[in-house]
Amino acid sequence: MHICTTSAFRYVDKIFTLHTAEIQEPSPATDALTWQTTLTYTKQHLETLVFFGLPFTYIDRESDLFSFNAIANCLQSNQPHSTPQIQLGAFLALSLRIKKTTNLDRDIPTEFIDVGLIHSLSLAYHILELEYESDLSSFNTAPTAYSFNSIQPRLTNPDLYGKPTWLKGKGKIAQRNMRRSEQISDPVVEPIDPAIHARQDKITWSLKRYIKLELFPHMLGNNPDRLPTNAEFEYCNNLIKNFRLFNHGKVVIHDKKDKSKIIALIEFTPFNEMTPNGLANINYITRFLHSARQFVNAVGSESRSWGGRMFAIGWRKAMVGFQLIGLYRNKAAIDRSPQAYESLMKKSKQASSILGRLFRQLANVAFADNQEVMNQNSIPSIGQPDFGIPLGDDDCAPNLTFTSDDFFNPPHCDTEDLSEFAFGLFTPVNKGDWSLPNTRQFSPIPGRTFVFPDYRCGIDLSQNNGVVKMVWRAKDVRHCTIYSANTSVYNQIGMSLQINKKTAKTSHDIKSGIIYERPAYKDVPKDKLYIGNVQHYVKGLL
Repeated sequence: MHICTTSAFRYVDKIFTLHTAEIQEPSPATDALTWQTTLTYTKQHLETLVFFGLPFTYIDRESDLFSFNAIANCLQSNQPHSTPQIQLGAFLALSLRIKKTTNLDRDIPTEFIDVGLIHSLSLAYHILELEYESDLSSFNTAPTAYSFNSIQPRLTNPDLYGKPTWLKGKGKIAQRNMRRSEQISDPVVEPIDPAIHARQDKITWSLKRYIKLELFPHMLGNNPDRLPTNAEFEYCNNLIKNFRLFNHGKVVIHDKKDKSKIIALIEFTPFNEMTPNGLANINYITRFLHSARQFVNAVGSESRSWGGRMFAIGWRKAMVGFQLIGLYRNKAAIDRSPQAYESLMKKSKQASSILGRLFRQLANVAFADNQEVMNQNSIPSIGQPDFGIPLGDDDCAPNLTFTSDDFFNPPHCDTEDLSEFAFGLFTPVNKGDWSLPNTRQFSPIPGRTFVFPDYRCGIDLSQNNGVVKMVWRAKDVRHCTIYSANTSVYNQIGMSLQINKKTAKTSHDIKSGIIYERPAYKDVPKDKLYIGNVQHYVKGLL
């Protein structure tokens, strides 16, 4: 049974916008006596989930029908049920349908369901954690911009509308959806196609409570950045055994207490489910990063890395005298092969665009917010060879951080980020050239995980044979990659797009001219100050 809570949607239109498929006109039902609309409030994910006093018992299991009126009645009732505990495991994998026939009441309600009561009951009866699955196509909402209280599921036809849009009154498709949803008074006549229904996306909503947890207690001492001992690693791994680690589908993790706080949005896509173009795009990025790492220095800070290798490409604040802003670089490597560096940097625009599109497809409102921050502060994009170039449609970050070779790090928040959300991607690659592995073969990487320790959950990367995309609250929620000895023939690489405060401040001050008033620059002739762009580095200048 899919239980939809208000808290699950409070912040969703801020970060998670689903894309509406091409709208098609409904075809006449083949059976005039039966109209079906699949609601797919289906598949309760946790068989052990128990609601206290929640009267969801009105169901005809013989005919596989669920009374839509009964749902509304239950939600409007504040009376505790006579049974102290009601297990919802009975609703596992149950397809809930409204069947409209000549012997059924035709007046099936289609108004918004008041789901706030469910959330109130979950709090009143002290349900600590919820996890449930739904079909993405079950929802079509029309809230005003950032009006979270009005976000509630509405009865629509999933085959007609495809994936829903979190409407904000913008764009032709959004306007068409708004008009159509307002006109609906009864379930649309549409036969159910099992093949289409089987392909419908599922999303798992995980409601997690914040309780601070130290995976490495030594970090509370005088030397928090030191590498943990074997005993400390074992202690950490024993704690993680009790974590909820996700490894498939689409997942939204949100805070149990702060209903407006989405922790992370995660999407798993196996290689064998990706299109040839999708595989080519990921392969382009990984091969590009493999070539790029020779022209940048590895990050050596123990506060950011305990092992493996971490690199960054793109723009950052000045690191040498008289430079206002520049690109990450390994000067000696560029001086040895300036033409190879210049050729590679020409490919950075496409790599940046691919990552930007992946970000936007996963969470286009968060993407738009990041892009707005870029524009407001005149921040250059990863793929731009010089400062002051207008952003492209897919530009959303000044730099890209990527990790490899069994990278792991301490739990931390990215407090220097300006962007509210970061975009991340994980994928296995061949160790030699970082090309994507043969999708028919896979070598597991035991113990490989990315976790949010204070929420006791994370991503299980040990069996990952595909691409994991994630948008998460990097600057507010502690996260880390856990050490594991890699016996696989593959290398697991990770990457993230984020906007750093210092890069944003520097870019803003260059554009406004305020930077020339800084103590380090105000006595220096302006013609001595420069931008560390691609051509500057190719020419071998400082």
